[in-house]
Amino acid sequence: MQGQSEATRGKAAGVLDSVRRIISPKSADALGANQISQYVKALREAGRSEATIKGHLAYIKAALRWATSMQIIPKAPTIKMPSRVKTAKGRAVTMEEFQKILKAVPIVLNEPASCSRVQSWEFFLRGLYLVGPEKLVSPREYWGGVMILVG
Repeated sequence: MQGQSEATRGKAAGVLDSVRRIISPKSADALGANQISQYVKALREAGRSEATIKGHLAYIKAALRWATSMQIIPKAPTIKMPSRVKTAKGRAVTMEEFQKILKAVPIVLNEPASCSRVQSWEFFLRGLYLVGPEKLVSPREYWGGVMILVG
């Protein structure tokens, strides 16, 4: 892995070591779709996230393509990458929690409640609460023709 950072080489070595430990292929060309499936199943049973599994598979895929290009194995097996599993990310903020957030704005900003900076943040937070954060696709939003920058 010439040209790769030390961290990348370490990650690749760790992934390939886990392949050896979990499914023990006799050689690179013995690594087939069934063994890859067993590997993925073992990672899931170990509680690994889908993103981690996808990352492991990407390293395996790259290693097998390299082995094919170097004619170490005749053909790399097809590896199907896991599709992204959609999971709920938290819950909606209750009105009581939202009121506490609004009360905390002057404290966090260390400004009086009448300060325009506090009022701007309260306005912004009310907008988020009403619209819902899932509607915001970027840190720049236009409300009433005025661009509001988050941060």
